[in-house]
Amino acid sequence: MNFITINFFLFFVAAYLSYWILGKSNNKYQNLILLISNLVFYNFWSSSFLLILLSTSLIDYFLAFGIKRNENKKLAKVFLYGSVLVNIGALIFFKYYNFFLPEFTALTKAVGLSMNTQTLSILLPVGISFYTLQKLSYTIDVYKKRIEPTNNLITYLCFATFFPTIASGPIERAVNFIPQINKLRKFDYSLSIDGAKQILWGVFKKIVIADTAALYVNEVYSNINANTGSTLFLAAIIFSFQIYCDFSGYSDISVGISKLLGIRITNNFSYPYFSRSISEFWRRWHISLLNWLRVYVFMPLGGGFGSKLKVIRNTFIVFIISGIWHGSEWTFVSWGFLNAVYLLPEILRNNHTRPTKYAAMNKYFPNLNEFVKIVSTFLLVTYGWILFRSESIQSAFLYTGKMFSLSLFKAPVLPSSLIVLLIVFLVVSEWIHRSKEHPLQFIKKHNIAFRYGYYYALIIIIYTFMRNVNEQFLYFRF
Repeated sequence: MNFITINFFLFFVAAYLSYWILGKSNNKYQNLILLISNLVFYNFWSSSFLLILLSTSLIDYFLAFGIKRNENKKLAKVFLYGSVLVNIGALIFFKYYNFFLPEFTALTKAVGLSMNTQTLSILLPVGISFYTLQKLSYTIDVYKKRIEPTNNLITYLCFATFFPTIASGPIERAVNFIPQINKLRKFDYSLSIDGAKQILWGVFKKIVIADTAALYVNEVYSNINANTGSTLFLAAIIFSFQIYCDFSGYSDISVGISKLLGIRITNNFSYPYFSRSISEFWRRWHISLLNWLRVYVFMPLGGGFGSKLKVIRNTFIVFIISGIWHGSEWTFVSWGFLNAVYLLPEILRNNHTRPTKYAAMNKYFPNLNEFVKIVSTFLLVTYGWILFRSESIQSAFLYTGKMFSLSLFKAPVLPSSLIVLLIVFLVVSEWIHRSKEHPLQFIKKHNIAFRYGYYYALIIIIYTFMRNVNEQFLYFRF
């Protein structure tokens, strides 16, 4: 069920009122209503998908007790490996079977064997990439003794099936989520208002900016040979804003809905296009995924410690896994590899782990050095998005080859002035409020007439655009 539909609105109103009216004095009722809401929401896609989610969740729930109750670390590890096998096995089967099969067939033919293999028509369960990592964080954290396994099945299932995050994240860790639902949530007016504003901003980014940008981007990508290099360059830039507004828009809605339920989850984006380096970009883009990879992959490999060669190895492993996680295409693997290459200069200069605050802190504008770094980082990221957006490696090579041809210096086919104005509005709004969790947090310091005028203007604009454009969230593919 898409967040931006009348069905979801009616579902959420019913769930929200039940949650706060029936569960206002008892967190057991709150959690039961939340769980029912989670299951109803996910069942809208497919009862088969729901069965897969519940089956793997129940297995993890009981394996966590096996991990906890065995002081023998080798035996506890067996239960942990069972959880990894179940979750990663399901992910590989549903997401990667048809990707690896042709490669395996080609390998067998190369060594003189003939295999009767057949590609299956397998539907990808919605959100499996996200909830797989979320559930694995629970069993791994139990094994590492970061969290005690919960005895309450409803509590665990609320975590494993949480409807605001189940389809496209953010990827929550049990150490953050479960303590919040183990206690009674009391209605917080300020948190709810902030959540509603974050939802409004997220819907605006998705419907008004991302979906409008998609019209131009889709047209250019479907006719690569017919366009000049300058047009392809411009489309690549606009796609950068499309994917940002699409995915961060979803995340804003997810975080906002959670706030309405009295639950705080990871804010998945922190103005990434104002980053001054690739490492800073990855601390601000898809924060929950990179945090997961840092905690459960990068640090166990040795993290940023040891020789530079080991740090480089660990970085490549993390980003190639990130690419594979995104999709079963070589374009995603190449995209992950490219981002690891981008990080090499920072690793060699030992400045890849430095904490960073936002650009031009306490200033209106960046200095020349910061501006150059922001623009160059954005262009590097944009080049990477060409691989991400392309349907194949061949298509990506065609795109970049044509983009860097002499036609790069010809006049481009321009998008509508509307999308340009919308992107300018986005950049200015986010730059001014880059110290805030989201741009609409600034509204509270203005008078009531300005605040409500701003809200209603956004709502009217969203309604106008909803009648013309309605695309699924990009990350539903993953």
